[in-house]
Amino acid sequence: MSATCWAEGGWVRCIRSDSRLPGPPPHYHNDTCELFHIVSGKLDIYLDGRWRTLQKGECLIVPKNGVHTFKNNTSDEARFITTGVSKGFRRLSHRIWRCIG
Repeated sequence: MSATCWAEGGWVRCIRSDSRLPGPPPHYHNDTCELFHIVSGKLDIYLDGRWRTLQKGECLIVPKNGVHTFKNNTSDEARFITTGVSKGFRRLSHRIWRCIG
């Protein structure tokens, strides 16, 4: 389940990943960097040829053109927010708060 909010300069996506749910195939974004922020549970994220496990409260930035994917390898639900930024975070953050706040 996900909900996406688009704003000039990027997007914000809130995602709930059920247990053992595979993520998308490895991919990259040539026009945005992407921030993963774990709200609850654990999420495995592939970047730079290796897997990392992020837990509640942790973040990871995927640079432009960084090949990445994610998956939930646990028996629990994971909730996380991804933010794509193409024109600077400060500019985007004002529009995000208007969109979700």
